[in-house]
Amino acid sequence: MTFSPAFSQLLCDFSRSSILPLIAAAAVCIPAFEVRAEEYYGAWLQRYSVDSLVSQGGTATAVDSRGNVAVTGYTFVGGSRKVYYTAKYEGGSGLLIWERIYDSDAGESIAKSVAVDSAGNVIVTGASVGAGTNFDYVTIKYDANTGADLWAQPLRFNGPSSGSDEALKVLVDSSDNIVVTGRSSGSGTNYDICTIKYSPAGVALWGAPARYNSASNRDDRPLSMVIDGSSNTIIVGEADQGSETKFVTLKYAAATGALSWPAALYSSPGAVSFYGGTGVAVDSAGNIYSAGIATQANSRRLYHLLKYTAAGAFLWQQTGLDDIDSPGTSPVYVGTDTSGNAIVSCTSEDATGSVSIQTVKHAAAGGNVLWSARTPAPGDNDVVRGQVVDGASNTIIIGESTNEDRNLDYYVAKYASTGELLFEGAYNGDFGGTGGTDIPLGVAVDGNSNTIIVGESTADLKGSGRQRMVTIKLSRFIAFSGDEVQGADDAKFKTIGTPAISGTGSVVAKVTIAAGKKKVAAIFAQGAAGDTTLPAVQNEEAPGINGAFFKSFADPVLAPNGRYAFTAKLGGVKSSESTTVWTNLVTGTLHSVLQQGQEIPGIQPALKVKSITSISLRDASLLALIKVSGDDVNKANDTVLLRHSAAGNNVLLLRTGEFLGSPDPENEIKGITVLSPAKGTPGQGRWHADNRVVARVTLADKRSVVVNVSLAGSVTPLLTSGAPATGLGTGAIWKSFGFPAVGGTLGRFAAQGVLARGEGGVDASNDTALVYSGDGGIFTPFAREGDTAPGSSSATYGGFLDPVVNAEGSVAFIASLKGKNVKGANSAIYWGAPGAIVKVARTGDPAPDAFGESDDARWTGFLSVALPSGAGSGPIFVAKLGGKGVNGKNNLGVWAVNSAGTEVRQIIRTGDQLGRRTISRLSLLQALPGSFGAARSYNATGSITLLVTFTDRTQGIVNLGIP
Repeated sequence: MTFSPAFSQLLCDFSRSSILPLIAAAAVCIPAFEVRAEEYYGAWLQRYSVDSLVSQGGTATAVDSRGNVAVTGYTFVGGSRKVYYTAKYEGGSGLLIWERIYDSDAGESIAKSVAVDSAGNVIVTGASVGAGTNFDYVTIKYDANTGADLWAQPLRFNGPSSGSDEALKVLVDSSDNIVVTGRSSGSGTNYDICTIKYSPAGVALWGAPARYNSASNRDDRPLSMVIDGSSNTIIVGEADQGSETKFVTLKYAAATGALSWPAALYSSPGAVSFYGGTGVAVDSAGNIYSAGIATQANSRRLYHLLKYTAAGAFLWQQTGLDDIDSPGTSPVYVGTDTSGNAIVSCTSEDATGSVSIQTVKHAAAGGNVLWSARTPAPGDNDVVRGQVVDGASNTIIIGESTNEDRNLDYYVAKYASTGELLFEGAYNGDFGGTGGTDIPLGVAVDGNSNTIIVGESTADLKGSGRQRMVTIKLSRFIAFSGDEVQGADDAKFKTIGTPAISGTGSVVAKVTIAAGKKKVAAIFAQGAAGDTTLPAVQNEEAPGINGAFFKSFADPVLAPNGRYAFTAKLGGVKSSESTTVWTNLVTGTLHSVLQQGQEIPGIQPALKVKSITSISLRDASLLALIKVSGDDVNKANDTVLLRHSAAGNNVLLLRTGEFLGSPDPENEIKGITVLSPAKGTPGQGRWHADNRVVARVTLADKRSVVVNVSLAGSVTPLLTSGAPATGLGTGAIWKSFGFPAVGGTLGRFAAQGVLARGEGGVDASNDTALVYSGDGGIFTPFAREGDTAPGSSSATYGGFLDPVVNAEGSVAFIASLKGKNVKGANSAIYWGAPGAIVKVARTGDPAPDAFGESDDARWTGFLSVALPSGAGSGPIFVAKLGGKGVNGKNNLGVWAVNSAGTEVRQIIRTGDQLGRRTISRLSLLQALPGSFGAARSYNATGSITLLVTFTDRTQGIVNLGIP
């Protein structure tokens, strides 16, 4: 197999009117699509075996929750027999995870559809010739990570007549049950629509398959299927009635497979419908849209859009605007937006005779046309091949487009919910200059509205003209300097700050927007569905504070559930009241929870906010380290760690002047260290878990104590200077501690500690250790200065930066090394469960690329490390490079341990190209003033979000996946 490289080899500019070929097998060119209002770049392109003389093609694609891509299609064996071909690619890099072939040995096997379940397992279905049974449905379930067959054997369905049975579509419901539909030869009924539902284990759930045979006993076939929010199955197709063919819409109950209402049959009034229903969609209320092609009395072929209630009552129908072209090969597609409106795409001919792809949006109530768009000139003979609507109600269409050489190319376009063309572009796979046909057949979008297209291309480097499966991922910059700001007339992004990402995929960042010569700061937020807002804009009204307006902002933070918070300076108020904390944690809408000079609600005796040092945010609470004023407040008791709960209540968690334990003078808290960046590990969720916070306090007698604080304010000492250091030798005593870390609700704790020299055999060579506790009880050491470092027989630990820990109890840390063979500054990153630590990377080692392969580049230093939660999650780190071919323009990068925990991969690097631009700077895993303690640049679902700056000084927020 030959696969294309990742980001560093994305080469060529690309537009519809200027199409450049792929120029080399090892340097695959990915289109930088023409931009209208959004900036896109080609993330990767994969081709099945460039050098093979066997034809292949892709028919369908699906994306799992981590953004990994599954494709299915066909290849040939024995020179002439088609078999299933299914592959899974990493979403971020496009690298092959696995590939599988299914061959029945009895005849052809043709894969038609692919789906993924909640675990990322891949389900594929189609038609396969059996032993004496003609074509049968064959459905296979592959393991998400390995591609192993999860069922003892593929599920084969042979209909009652042992005639031809051909599965068309597979979907997965909310319980990971699997629904397959297709056409099946009946006993004296010709083809019937036949639908089967399987459990995740492959057990048929409805007893017998659900069969639909219309009254004429002629051919009935499904053409599309969807599953609604209650896991009911809706199918649209055609029912041959002899004198006419009618649209048929079927709804099957989730549990039983019984028809929820009699089959809905529809024909064009006063005319014969030759092509039936081809598309189906369902809105959030369960209303159903059916779309298809009908011939009018005047012989015009138009699309028809029908709407039914969830109970099957007919609501309305609307007819298309222009004649349908190529109705036998180009169906009508339909989808719904978040408001329940219907979007239809078809191939149509306008009044001038030009054939193009038409996309029309119909209102949910009544079906009136809200907008209509065509593929722009010089488009001619454009044919639609697929449509999806993303979570932000944008519509992506794919099709084939005739280029200037009269050959067909992949074509893709994206329309905003308002009908504005956001981008368009094409892909020509003509390697040898002899022309070729490129046809996309499957499209999907991931959770970040990136677009994946699969199909077939009929040219290759050898000029054989054989078809190749080609998969392309187009990635969207979440925000890009120069992009238009949606909802703000003539405004564009000017500068962008380091972004944060939540567990749901939401992103926030501080930005500057410009309208003409006027520039203002703002907070930018993108929701999990891709919708974007500016919740706070400089000089605009600050809600709920009389006469106040926003003057400036600190960088925002995000909770895992997507709620955000930030500190802001206000104008229109006294300078002593200008600093505020804003969040949508409590109500979902932006509101102020703390204001300088104002009392903290619910706290007795009354305290006022004097200043705000930093904030942190999780699903259950916002934490703020603040200075307070009020009666009886002095320098000895003016520092407070405050919790603002998701219910809107305030709780004092820690305060200087209070006592830790018994009210003895030596137990008085003199200092609180929390929400502060630890050297080498900044910008992470180190101190704040959903149900606790970990801090370091200094007492009056100068003892240093690491404490576990519940969100109700209960404080438990974990580690105390002067106390015995368990597990580090008889007589060893703690002297001081670094910044502690906590991971997850169970309380996984890790910290660096320094031992008192001269006690228990401790000297300058072994006085630093890293310790861990899984429950806040006994802490045990997992690394100590002077111990042999994993991965080397000659190097020992020389010192440590503060560790990080995740919810699963893994730890990661940066250590300096010493020993006879250690020369100069030498450090390494280590990771694993305490007691099973392994080396991840070491200065001087070859730095792997996106494939996990190494060249001449070597790590020269590590700037920061993070450790996401999630099964198998390993560290992410930012490092500097040196070596042959490395210079100041390509010497910084981001690496991660892959999700299987088996190898290190490069994620992105300066000098890489995204589309037509070259990266000059990267910004992530950084501690930001006023917003420490947040998991800013990564989440537990495999996403990394960072700010890239290009050599042309433009900037963009990029979301990448951990391999």
